[in-house]
Amino acid sequence: MGSKTFFPESEYDLNSNPSIKIDNLTIQVMQYLPKAFATDSTFIDARGVPFTGPAAMIQVFDSNGQTVTMGWISSLTHVTAEKTLPLPDGRELRLLPAEAKYFGSYAKIYSKKSNSVNQCLIEVNKPFRVDGWWIYQYSYDNLAGPDSTYSSFKVIYDPWLPLIYIGFAMMLLGGLGLVFINDSKK
Repeated sequence: MGSKTFFPESEYDLNSNPSIKIDNLTIQVMQYLPKAFATDSTFIDARGVPFTGPAAMIQVFDSNGQTVTMGWISSLTHVTAEKTLPLPDGRELRLLPAEAKYFGSYAKIYSKKSNSVNQCLIEVNKPFRVDGWWIYQYSYDNLAGPDSTYSSFKVIYDPWLPLIYIGFAMMLLGGLGLVFINDSKK
């Protein structure tokens, strides 16, 4: 029987909540390293080393307080393979990759049309507009996380967008007009 992955009801922050109760198991975080590097049998603190990710030493207890299993878990990075901790009932503990809370890119935009060079910060949900084009922060190297060395951008040109907004406004005004015209006839 292969192992199956389960997800708790909510996400946990291993820094602030080192003890987690899931079903009949208590999961205790013995050591948490936000940037870790794998050695033969353990993980070492690797703050300052690029492309490393989090790892945690976990001890799992049953409802009687007896140790069920103990070991390291880590997420997949460019320098570390994912390490999971199998549980006796077929489930496994995984440490999901860290997700960026913020990501932005400094960019230099060259425009032939306006013969200009724009230096800008393009952030998620805060695109930059130049010559009718919208430039969005689309993606980055997820495995590298904060050490990402590249960004992907999505560039959109939609000359009809103002007309679409005018059409929506006309439909809204028409709908409101129908409501008020019907009220005045009563």
